[in-house]
Amino acid sequence: MNPIKPIVGLEPTDPYEKAKQDIFTAMKSVSVLSSTQREKLANELFQAVDVSAALRLMQYLLSGR
Repeated sequence: MNPIKPIVGLEPTDPYEKAKQDIFTAMKSVSVLSSTQREKLANELFQAVDVSAALRLMQYLLSGR
């Protein structure tokens, strides 16, 4: 099975409308996941946020502020 499906569509040029469309697409994608897959995705996202926050903290501390 091919893991990628080509699609044809329209994409908004306004950044706000594009972000709104992306959020709706993400919500639709998450809604079809099993509870195990949702939990795995949530864990991966929170780990990424933790890493990002740690990097920002290190940058702040190293900047001498």
